[in-house]
Amino acid sequence: MTDYQFRPCAVRCGRAAGERCVVRGNVRSSCAGVSAMQRAFGRNLNSLGEILKFVDIFVEREDLSGKFAFATRLVVEELFANLVRHNKGGEDRIEISLDMDAGLLTLKLWDFSVEPFDIVDREPVDVGRPLGERTAGGLGLHFV
Repeated sequence: MTDYQFRPCAVRCGRAAGERCVVRGNVRSSCAGVSAMQRAFGRNLNSLGEILKFVDIFVEREDLSGKFAFATRLVVEELFANLVRHNKGGEDRIEISLDMDAGLLTLKLWDFSVEPFDIVDREPVDVGRPLGERTAGGLGLHFV
């Protein structure tokens, strides 16, 4: 994507003067070989378009394959939508971080000022149930 430009880091990035980063708006990435990207988005489903653009930039920069790129977009979209729909309260933003290190993708989402959620403390999903016996929803965490 051509709308990102290389320029020297500012002090807030934590890199030495003269090191180069990719910078656009409040997104800072590619600092001296560090591949992490992090950005805050509005805590509403209307933010999904900007979030997917953000993910696409990361995917393109990391040269991820088609299937892995698709899965990355899908997981980010599912997790963000779940935070917006199911977390009670919360601030007006959710932060998303993507990082690739030695072939391992790390994805983090922060939803501030909400009730704690333990992904392990859930009933197992019966994936063998016929579609006709299912109701919409409830498979997101299993899917991710």
